[in-house]
Order: sequence, then structure tokens, then C-alpha cells
Amino acid sequence: MTDSSGGGISATDRLRLRRTVRRWFVPIVALLLVVAALGAGTAYATHVEPGETTEERVVSTWSDEAEFSHSAAVQRDTAAFSNDTVLRNRPAYYTQVSPDATLAYASGYTASDGGSLDIETVLEVRWEGTDGDGNVLWRVTEPVATSSWTDVGPDETRRVETTFNATDVNNRIEAFHEELGSSRGSVETVFVARTTRSGEINGQSVQHSRTHSIPFDHRESTYGFLEPSVETVSRERTETETVPVVHGPVRQAGSILLTVVPLFGALGMGLARRKRVFELSAEENAALEHALVREEFDEWITTGTLPASRSESDPVEVASLEGVVNVAIDSGRRVIEDGDRYFISTPELSYLYVNDAPSVESVSAPAESDPRPRPSRIRRRRTPTKPATRPTPPETVGRPPRWPRPTKTPSRARRRRSRGAGARTTATEANADTADRSQFEGVCERRAKRTAGGFAVPARSGRRCGPTGTSDTAVRGGLGPV
Repeated sequence: MTDSSGGGISATDRLRLRRTVRRWFVPIVALLLVVAALGAGTAYATHVEPGETTEERVVSTWSDEAEFSHSAAVQRDTAAFSNDTVLRNRPAYYTQVSPDATLAYASGYTASDGGSLDIETVLEVRWEGTDGDGNVLWRVTEPVATSSWTDVGPDETRRVETTFNATDVNNRIEAFHEELGSSRGSVETVFVARTTRSGEINGQSVQHSRTHSIPFDHRESTYGFLEPSVETVSRERTETETVPVVHGPVRQAGSILLTVVPLFGALGMGLARRKRVFELSAEENAALEHALVREEFDEWITTGTLPASRSESDPVEVASLEGVVNVAIDSGRRVIEDGDRYFISTPELSYLYVNDAPSVESVSAPAESDPRPRPSRIRRRRTPTKPATRPTPPETVGRPPRWPRPTKTPSRARRRRSRGAGARTTATEANADTADRSQFEGVCERRAKRTAGGFAVPARSGRRCGPTGTSDTAVRGGLGPV
């Protein structure tokens, strides 16, 4: 609900907020202090004693490296290749052009904190016969090259190589078949490099062996090498250490704000209470109570303008707006609102409530905001005119007088029932009024023939005939034409 001046919050809400803060001042301040205490604890744990944690720290690393390379020299001129041209790492070499091949194996290592190793590499060729199920039938291994080195440092590479005739390697397979007397299965030719390393790396003693291989593929007119099985192995040494916990910027700033903001809030509320900011004057209390009741019964109130002739003559004065609304609910009527006046008319009586409390906007606005003088709210009480005495019907003799029902707060279900009952009562009264009007106009015509002017009807009907014999507009309770 926004203020009519566009300020965002209405005057009623401002008064309601002040009263709520005044009633719940102690719990609100206590809650702010609890939040500040939690924030102080979080800030202490974040900035003063963040605590410690353990983590793994890499102290040093090292890895061994190896690779195969191969080449073949062209031994005669061709249209495709010139003589003495060296072909390197080709997928295939031609036996007639380059019958001799060179296979090299290079190994080394890297270390973060230095080292010294003795390295020995043995390069050998292995023939292996297998059947269709992958079972090894026979195996022959022959060393083709051996090299060793001492005091090899990190990032240093040592190389071993061998040169062989591709046709001779393939002829060895036929020799093996002749020796065995059988060519069952298939034969695979593989070059294997076995490397042994021993020494010290990163201040620690090291000794290990590695085996790498590369298959050799020989066909009738070509030969080549397939994909080698070489992998680089890395190793690292870690240590467990205790380090202080480092919190993120959100917690570092949030813990301070969580401490400072509630403390300033509690201090500000204390100063405001000392200056009696939350205290409501009697005028403000009356205005707020009236605004709350007016808001609660808004669906039963219709804004309108009362005729000046009926403003304060006959109605029954009701002490509260809630009382007028209760009468409206019990009688199935609407409440007419005209500024500070709330009016309701029933067939028997009319009721009026005048609000003496100032409006919420007037008590909430600054004094200098409206320099115009505020109209006086002093209401003059007039003695209501005594109504004409009605003759007592015989059927009502001995019965207790009818008084308005005692006021009480209506429930939501009772409001719905009252609305339905009010609608039915209004329809019944309208039908009865139409019939009564027709009968009354007939009486007026008959009497007009016997008299020269108008005549008065008994006060019970509240009507009178005009000078021409027709009925004037009905007047109920001095309110004017209905």
C-alpha cells in the first residue's frame, strides 16, 4: 500500500510500524545483539584464529623419457629418390632401393632438483611364432646393440642404434622354419630396448628398468616399422604440511558486516526510543485505530455524499465505526461514507457515526508541509427531533420494544450470509413498497374528489397526497427522495 503522495509507504503503515517496533522493542534488540554476537564469532574465527589444515605439497618431480627413430639410405638413383638420400621415419621403405635400415633408441630423464644416473641399454631383435589363438609356439632373441653411460645428468640423452639388412632379417624366419620342419602359425619380428638406470635423482637413490619395443613389418618388396610401445613415466615426491586456513573475500567481508550492521541497528533503535520516536500520541493512536477498522470493514462501506438536509437531524448517533458496520451487517444494508461521517438508513431508524480522530495522513505529515489551517473537528450535537407518535398496532401490545441488536464483530461466513439475506430482504421490501404505493395513490385520487387541496397521511406511512390527488415522492426519515 503506497502513500497518495507517492512516498512509497503509506501513513497507516508508518504508524503501524512505529507501534509494532514499540511493542516488540526488546525482542528486536535482543535478536540484533544475537546476530551481532554470531557475526563477531565468525569474524574472530576468520581473521584472528582461522585455524589450520593439512595439505599435500609436491617437493620434487622426475620422469624418464625414451623414443625410437629409424631411417634408410637410398643406394641407387631412381626417378623418385636420388642416390645417398637418407629417408627418415617413413611408414614404408623399398627393399630394392634401400635394403639396409638403421634403428635408433634414445633415452634420458628430467628432474626438478638434479641427479646423476648410470644408464645401460641393450637393443635386441626377437622373432616369435604364434598360432591363430595367440599362443606363443616358439621365440628366438638375439642382441644387436649394447651401450652404457655413467654420470648422466637431467635433460641429457643417450642413444644406441643398429643397422641391419631387411632381407636378412626376413630370411632368418625361413631358416627357423627349416630347423623346426614346420611353418605353422605366423611369425612376428620385434625390436626390444631394455634400459637399466641406477643412481640418485632429487637427492634420493633410484634404480629401475624399463622395456620398450617396436614391431618390424617386412613384406615382399617393402618393409617398415609399426607403432612403438613407449610411454613416459612421471614420479613425484610429496610432503604433508600444516598451513593456516585462508577464507575467501565473501566470508572476510561478510563476517565484519554481520557484526557491525546489527550493532549500529541496536544502537540506533536505542537512541530512537530515547527520543520517543516510536511513541504514538493519543491523536495518532486514535487515527491508527480508525484507519485499521476502516480497512477491515472496507467491503461493507460505500463512499457517498449525504444530503445537507439530513446531515444531523434525525439519525441515531453510534459511538464507533464498528458499531455502524455491525448494524449494516444485521440489517443487510450498506454504509454510506461522506468524509468523516458514516451513515446507514433502515426502515425503522437511521444511524450516523462521525469520526472525531484525525486522519493518518494529517498526523504523519510534517507540520510545515501544509500551511493552511486545519478545519475544526468539533461537532455540535443537536437534539434530534422527536418523531411523530405512531399508533400501537393491536398485535404488538404486550411485546417488548424492538431495539437494535448489540454490536459484535462479524465473521466472514456471517458476512456472506448477511449479504444474501440483505439481497432477499431488499427484493421483498421493493415488492411491498410497489403494492403500497399503488394502494396509496388510489386513496389519494378518491380523497382528491372530496377536498380542494392536499391532505396529510398518518405519520405511520410517511407519505402525503399532493394537491392534485397524486402522491408526492416518499420521504423517509428526512433523507430526501429515495
